[in-house]
Amino acid sequence: MAAAVTRGRNRLLDTGTTLGRILVFLGVSAVCGMLVAGLMVPAAAVAGITANGSAQFFNGLPSELTVALPGR
Repeated sequence: MAAAVTRGRNRLLDTGTTLGRILVFLGVSAVCGMLVAGLMVPAAAVAGITANGSAQFFNGLPSELTVALPGR
């Protein structure tokens, strides 16, 4: 690793090299992925609550529906 550090700079994270650009790209991609995942948590919670409420509504319906005769 001592060969990778020249003149006080770390060549591994230097964005002028291909490896440095790849590492920066992967780092930014990871941060963006975490941000998007964090923003999707409320949407998933709302979908779960909605599905649970719908299931409870349908479970509360009577097993047989009565049909009223139409009026004259």
